[in-house]
Amino acid sequence: PRNIANNYGQRIRTYYCAPYTGDYRFWVSSNNRTDLYFNQYGTDPTSTQRIARVSGSTSPDQWNRYTGDGNQRSRVISLEAGQLYYMDVQHKEGSSADHLQVGVSYFGSTNLNDIEIIDQEWIFPYEPGEPPPQKKTCANTGSLLREYWLGVTGNNVSNLTGNSDYPNNPDGYDYISSAQVPRNWTDNYGNRVRGWVCPPYDGDYTFYIASNNQGILYLSPDHRANNAVQIAYVPRNKTTGRSVWDKFPEQESVTFTLQGGQEYYIEFLHKESVSSDHAMVGW
Repeated sequence: PRNIANNYGQRIRTYYCAPYTGDYRFWVSSNNRTDLYFNQYGTDPTSTQRIARVSGSTSPDQWNRYTGDGNQRSRVISLEAGQLYYMDVQHKEGSSADHLQVGVSYFGSTNLNDIEIIDQEWIFPYEPGEPPPQKKTCANTGSLLREYWLGVTGNNVSNLTGNSDYPNNPDGYDYISSAQVPRNWTDNYGNRVRGWVCPPYDGDYTFYIASNNQGILYLSPDHRANNAVQIAYVPRNKTTGRSVWDKFPEQESVTFTLQGGQEYYIEFLHKESVSSDHAMVGW
């Protein structure tokens, strides 16, 4: 909360769950001072290091008043998808305005436009004693196959699936490390992204898709691709903003009860016409 009082301090402790395997930077913005501590090896609260700080004060969303690694931004920290990491934020307010923000940038980026406030999806409450259960894992995780078809006009996935080169003759392919295609990649093309998703815990999961232009998401109740069914989509001739998960009710799937450590086949199709483009899947 902003501007809640004067002359107070607060401490926020949590477990951060890394959404992908790779390089991260953490950022702080606050009025007044803040120290950010982090255990890059796991959940032990006694094994943290200070990775970022605000030594004076900043405005809200101001991430670059104090530049350089170890100030408002951390050094690059390598984390493993699905693992929990202990985080401790200590903030002191004097008088007048007060705020505190903690952000993250993926792939070790120092671009201020890449900073996102850490979403509640990726944090778990800290309770002294036993940490939350550790994730269950699957073999060979870390990437999805993206195939693309160029020179395909139209706004809708049907324009892709109706093309004579689909599905056996893509113009190319690559592997992506998260369930989102490259942003603003080109015009008049389509993507098919597929692989397996590995839930880290036993429990209920809801899936979402956001895209420009249309996107359709499929999920199988097991590892077999031929059992996949459509579970969510962006409607025909419609678009959403990037990470806008609730523009249309069809973007949200029903809830699925999944078993941690089991592989489930997942696939999404995306069709881009012209101008900006993106497609991403979340849960």
